[in-house]
Order: sequence, then C-alpha cells, then structure tokens
Amino acid sequence: INPPSIGVASFDGLDQFGNPYDNSALNTYGGADTLTSCPINLFANSSGTPYSLSDSLFLSFYVQRKGIGDAPEGGDSLKVEFYNPSDSVWKEQWSLQGGTDTIFQRIRVRVSDAKYLKKGFRFRFVNLANLTGQLDHWHLDYVRLKTNITLAIDTVLDDIAFTLPAVSLIKRYTSMPYSHYKALVPNQQNAMRNTLKLRVRNNSYQKRPINSTNDRVYDPTGAAVFTNSQSSNDIAGNSDSTYFVTLTPFAYSPNFGDSAVFEVEHYIGLPADANKHNDTIRFRQEFYNYFAYDDGSAEAGYSINASGGKIAYGFTLLKPDTLRAVQIHFSQLNDDVSNKLFKLAVWKDIGLVGQEELIYEKINQKPVYVDSINGFATYGIPDTILTVSGNIFVGFIQNTADFLNVGLDRNRINNNVMFYNTNGTWFQSQVEGSWMIRPVFGDSIVFTGSGKDLVKKRGKIYPNPANSEFTFESPENIKWVTLRIFDMTGKLFKNSRVINESTINISDLKQGFYLVAFTDTNGQEYFHKLIISR
Repeated sequence: INPPSIGVASFDGLDQFGNPYDNSALNTYGGADTLTSCPINLFANSSGTPYSLSDSLFLSFYVQRKGIGDAPEGGDSLKVEFYNPSDSVWKEQWSLQGGTDTIFQRIRVRVSDAKYLKKGFRFRFVNLANLTGQLDHWHLDYVRLKTNITLAIDTVLDDIAFTLPAVSLIKRYTSMPYSHYKALVPNQQNAMRNTLKLRVRNNSYQKRPINSTNDRVYDPTGAAVFTNSQSSNDIAGNSDSTYFVTLTPFAYSPNFGDSAVFEVEHYIGLPADANKHNDTIRFRQEFYNYFAYDDGSAEAGYSINASGGKIAYGFTLLKPDTLRAVQIHFSQLNDDVSNKLFKLAVWKDIGLVGQEELIYEKINQKPVYVDSINGFATYGIPDTILTVSGNIFVGFIQNTADFLNVGLDRNRINNNVMFYNTNGTWFQSQVEGSWMIRPVFGDSIVFTGSGKDLVKKRGKIYPNPANSEFTFESPENIKWVTLRIFDMTGKLFKNSRVINESTINISDLKQGFYLVAFTDTNGQEYFHKLIISR
C-alpha cells in the first residue's frame, strides 16, 4: 500500500475478533471500525498557557482508500469527529467518500471552535461501511495534533522511515517445519535468501543524511548470530531509497530442539529524527511444524463458485514426513458460509505432469471462523498415517457453488503453486497473492477443534484477558481432571491435572490467543478461548 511510514491503521467491516459487525443480511451498512484518541488537554499547554483558536490547532493525517484490499464504494465514507467534554457530544468535522487511491493523501482538519479547547478533548475516526466482513478498506497513517501549523509550508513530514515490513530470510516460505530445515544440514544455506531488499523513505522536504543501516539476527537464546552495518548515502527530499543486505553465507542454526524462533531486526542510524518508532522493523522467523507462504494477514478472500470445484496448493517437502493437519484461514465477507460442506483433499499430483492422484480426502468439513484477526482453523488427519514426500498439493473440493473465501495475502505472490479446477481441467490461479493454507507435519497427532467443539463452554476462566495467571472455576459438581493449553496453530504448551478453582500459571507464555481445553472424568472436552495480554 506504500504508506509514508511503516505501520498503518486499517478500517473494514470486521470487529476486533475478526468477525463481521453484522452479517444478518447481505450488504448491511453502518458504522464499523472506530479509532479514538486518549483524552487530551486542549485547555492549556504543558507550561500552563491556555490555548486559543489563534494557535492554529490542526489534526493532520494521511489516508488511502482501498490499497491492495477492497475499494470502498461511493456510499461508504471515513469521517473525523471531535468530542466536546462539556456536553459529551461527538460532532463530525470532516469526511471522505469511497473510491480508490494509489497514494496516501494528506488531510488537515482545523480545530475551529473554542468549545473544544478543554481538558478531556478527544477525536476519533469512524468508517461507514458494509458490515458483513472484510470489505471497504481504509488505511490511516501518521496522525498528529499540532499547533502553529502554517498550511503553506506544512506539506511534508520531517521524518525518515521504513515503509515496508521486514520479510522472511527463507527463500520460498515465511515458515517451515524445523525438522525439514534440519534435514538440509550441512547445506541449510540452500533454503536461505542471498540478499534482502529494504526500502526507506525521506518524508522531509530537504535532503537528509543517514549514518548507517544496520541488520541483526538473534537466535532463541538472544545471542546475535548475524550482524551487518553499512554506511548510507543521503536521501533526497520526499523520495524513497532502496538498500540491499547481503546474507551469504548466513544460515539459521539447526541446534534448538524441535522448534525455534529467530528474531530479525533492521534499523536506521540517524543523527536526529522526529519519530524513532518507524526507524526499526522486525521479523519473527518461526520454525514450528508447518509450511507457510503467507505473511499471516489476509487482504482479501479467494473463491471459486462451482459445485465440485477444487483448489490445490503446492508444497515441496525437504524430507519424508507425516501430514497431520491442514490449517486454513477463511475470510469473513458477505454471506456466512460456515454451514457449507467441503472435502479436505491432498494430492500427490494434480495432473500437471502425470495423472491426477488424490491420496486423501476427509468429507463433511465446514469453514470454521476463528475468533481472532486472521485466525486459522485446524483440520486434523487423525484417521490415517499419511506419509508424504517430495511435492504434494493440499486444498479442498467444494460440495456446493458457494464462495468459501480462503484468506488471500496480497503482499506475497505465489501464483506458481496455486491451482484451481472448476470443469475437469487444472489451471494456475491468476489472482496474485498467497492463499492462507498451511500443511502441518510431525510425529504426534495435532490438536484440532471443530466449530462444534469450540462452542462447548462450561465453567469459566478469569481474568480473561489474563496476564500471568488465570483461575478455572467448574460448573455444578463436575470434577475436572486435565487441562491443556494450545496456541492457534495447535501447538501444545501445557498439559496437567487440575481441580476446581485451580490457579494456572501462564507467565511463561507469550502474548496472544490460546485455546484452553478441560477434560472431565467422562472424557468430555470443553473449550475456552484465552487472551494473554501484558
């Protein structure tokens, strides 16, 4: 989307849990996402001097319609409202109708009424949109409330920033099973990129110097295993500069158990800068038990509306392994299709070289919407030991002509391994991006929860969100005997015996979404979603 700096606030028709605000009917319309400021003292500055309208108070920001997502239509809009703490009323100050932008446009909204010059002033952004899901995208960047703005010269930012996120150092994938990476030893360099391409923007109106660009990789112990620093040229005003990081002969260490996480960091060395937060970007290189092409964020949904239609996603294994599950993110937009059936499918070949060879299918599956932004549902393969090697294809076969909307990451392009079949012939997808489908491998059976399982909630856990611990309280006189905690990939973190009102220590778990499973004496499982926030 090419923003002025890294990190934007995106607005659409999904709530904070990744669910539609209202999909009770097609094209339901209304207020969707809201971004509200903290209370601000507009009565006086930090020195105690009262503000006045002559101080030229402006709210300024950059906005883009659509980006690489869905364009808001003419009836959609993004608006700015101001809050008057004296009467607790929000009033619209600015709005922009839907459309498509190729660049971010700079907007300035003046505080022109003295009734807002009070303690407790706030402002907010609200999008009026289709409430049925991931539609009508707006992107917001660099929001500032400033005094003494002269419009004639306030046209650019005095800031140098990264504009694109850090990327995986693996050639083809954003993640792969650690066991597959280890299988390359001593030639793990074959899986690594040779160079990285990073982009920095000078938002200032004049040429600015950069002392250096710096790159680091930290292993799971926190030790720096790759360091690179290079001097950099000045960047012309209001322009981009690209620099390259040479990785050869760096490769990740294969010596960390059955999984590992490496932290990749890039930062700019600047003599002075208005905003240090966008001078550093990071990538979390995860080696768990799955392959992924996507970056974990869906900008759109991909569908084929054909009964019997198939999609197949190609993966190249680095060693023979057992396929345990397939994870799929289904994007929610327009109709709720969580009651529509499909067959989970695995092919050895889809006829690109020889005959189509279906080696596994699991009938009566349904799209599962996970209560988290870009959450993946896990479809297990517990009924057989499915040993695979070389090239495989994973996907599904539709029972009906409905739009199932697999998440589509439009930042990473992998059309060469994405195929569809609606009439008996396989074709390569021409819709650019990466499907959010991930095959899971390993020696142990992966925990999975169906949509039906996930609504089995008895008892309660509190607090939720939790910080370092939570308490489980059982209903009635049920005695709970085991507790398990999984992350959203199905990875097991805890497995222990508990009794009613047990306090569970989770200080060793990272922030994020988890699934807590309790099993009673009859073997019945009940589930709670847990958020860890610090």
